Amino acid sequence: MSNETMDDTFDCIIIGGGVAGLSAALILGRARRRVLVIDSGSPINQPVEHSHGFLTRDGSSPAEIRSISIEQLAQYDVTFHDGEVVTVVEGDGEFSLTCADGVQFVGERIILATGMTLDLPQIEGLRETWGISSANCPYCHGWEVRDEPWAVVVGSGMDAATVTHYVTLLRTWTNDLTVFTSGAAVGDVSGLAALGVGVRTEKITRIEHDGSGNVTGVTLASGEIVARSAVFVAVMPSYRGDLPVQLALDTDAGGWPLVGLWSVTSNSRVFAAGNAATPFANLIVSAGDGAKAAVGANTSLVLASQH
Repeated sequence: MSNETMDDTFDCIIIGGGVAGLSAALILGRARRRVLVIDSGSPINQPVEHSHGFLTRDGSSPAEIRSISIEQLAQYDVTFHDGEVVTVVEGDGEFSLTCADGVQFVGERIILATGMTLDLPQIEGLRETWGISSANCPYCHGWEVRDEPWAVVVGSGMDAATVTHYVTLLRTWTNDLTVFTSGAAVGDVSGLAALGVGVRTEKITRIEHDGSGNVTGVTLASGEIVARSAVFVAVMPSYRGDLPVQLALDTDAGGWPLVGLWSVTSNSRVFAAGNAATPFANLIVSAGDGAKAAVGANTSLVLASQH
């Protein structure tokens, strides 16, 4: 935890200490920039035991990747603060940030790497299996349960077209799929039958598991247990926090800041990376995004110093 205060001005403050934020810190540290990473310690992949798709780290836990990253960052001018940024105020050439613990910081550039959140259905047993045999992203977790019977649980705000697209994607990994709408007004998903996909509309009361996070079935309100060995939740992600609103950034309909070349937002001194720039970035894409945002921020600082 940092003891830095408002008397210290950082070249760049990175909000979020996931893969995107740490990758940005590495590039900026190596560019001899004074960097602060502020992280609340609640990443979306916190429960995940094994993450996949990250070249050279396939199967490592997010915690392990973070630990190695922080160890490697120790040789650079990168400071960490455990906290959550609640307010950002833009001043003359700099930003003033206040954390929930009252600590304040000043930086010339900001990289948003806050990530996103998933509003999971409130179903007993789902959180106990999340990141083990329940997930949202098949690219991250599909291989381990390939060709097994999957449940597709429909979350709030989903429509028939989105559910159908998601199910069609999942068939890359298995053809044994059953969609559970749990009473949600999804719309007409009858076309799924042509794909050999079953649809159950009854309310789900519990995700059954073996006590170690491995799904064994889905219990319906009638008491029937439908045997399944994995759950994939069809749910739209949400932007984490309101910093783009505070910074008056241009955003898309979902609240994600619009980014241009080198991850710059509509504010030329603010950059966004990873799931703070798009909901569709996995770990390795987020790492690349962080590096790109760091190059953008450093270039912006270089250009500003020439005036």
